Amino acid sequence: MAISPDYWPKARTDAPIHLQLKLTKRPEAYPDHVVAGKIVRIFRDETRRLRRGSRLSFTIHWFDERAPRDPNPGPPILEGQRFALLSSWLEAARYLEVYLAPVESEPGGYDVVWDQATAMRRATSQPVNPAEAEGYGVFVTDEVRRHAAALPQPWWRRWLPRAAKSEPS
Repeated sequence: MAISPDYWPKARTDAPIHLQLKLTKRPEAYPDHVVAGKIVRIFRDETRRLRRGSRLSFTIHWFDERAPRDPNPGPPILEGQRFALLSSWLEAARYLEVYLAPVESEPGGYDVVWDQATAMRRATSQPVNPAEAEGYGVFVTDEVRRHAAALPQPWWRRWLPRAAKSEPS
């Protein structure tokens, strides 16, 4: 079953909360999926529960692309977008812009609406991922991509490409 390309902009439009937060906690290793931060910008809060400066935590989908033996080949990719943030993006990001919905069964809990999260290096006055924008899944700014590419790589990451090239064909 294919999902209409209009689905994700509608999910963002229907999300009761849209905000940016400064990250204070990132997931460290599987199965940790919790991020936390301080709210720096609220674009929409239909719940009227949140305030700028409040601390907030929630779970987020992420993928450790640097794990040497991860059996998961990674989240789907379409035109540079993903359904999960890469660990290097989370490590390079200082801020997240997210669309959230309250979790009724967990007072004070929030869920990211259909993985609508954007990894950023700095807060902005306008949304980086506005509700009416096309596209799906998570987004990442070019600045985060550049910083993520400059992060130190695990030893095996440097060795594997050379080993693959040195094998006889």
